[in-house]
Amino acid sequence: REGGGTAKSVYVKNLNFDTTEMTLKKAFAKAVGLRSVTIAQKKNPKYNPNAVGGDAAKKTLSMGYGFLEFESLKAAEDAIARFQDTRVDGHVLVLKLSNRSATSSGASVQGKKRKRGLASSSSSALSKSKLMVRNVAFQATRNELRELFGAYGQVKRLRLPRKFDGSHRGFCFVDFLTEQEAQ
Repeated sequence: REGGGTAKSVYVKNLNFDTTEMTLKKAFAKAVGLRSVTIAQKKNPKYNPNAVGGDAAKKTLSMGYGFLEFESLKAAEDAIARFQDTRVDGHVLVLKLSNRSATSSGASVQGKKRKRGLASSSSSALSKSKLMVRNVAFQATRNELRELFGAYGQVKRLRLPRKFDGSHRGFCFVDFLTEQEAQ
């Protein structure tokens, strides 16, 4: 083996929460040297074993990122070059080399993944595709704001924090699909 027997991992972010490991594996089927695919998951606080469908029927929920494990560093780098910006389940994936070791135990890897995922997703998503808009007129509605910002790009999510009395607080968060639309 090329990498001295050490597998190299690629960090995959911006996964659709509905994307499964099988779907991700199919998307990277042509990647040379792919060993395994893992999507980071967390316990579902709304889990109900009696639920028939929807999120309540799932024990775990996707955290929106995962890892691709390759046989060598070269295979991982080739996959990043070839599959960067690949669209899976409607989301454009972002690939980066990971410093995750393949020999770690499952529990410690899960802990590392969770810490790394929270730090990278909160700082990069907030600064790149999410805007905070202040001085929003108190008469403005969610639909009016969505229509207004929709002229600049596809709005993934619009959050309008509310007071206890039901009126909004005069600011909102607009999450665009891409960084370019947010600018």
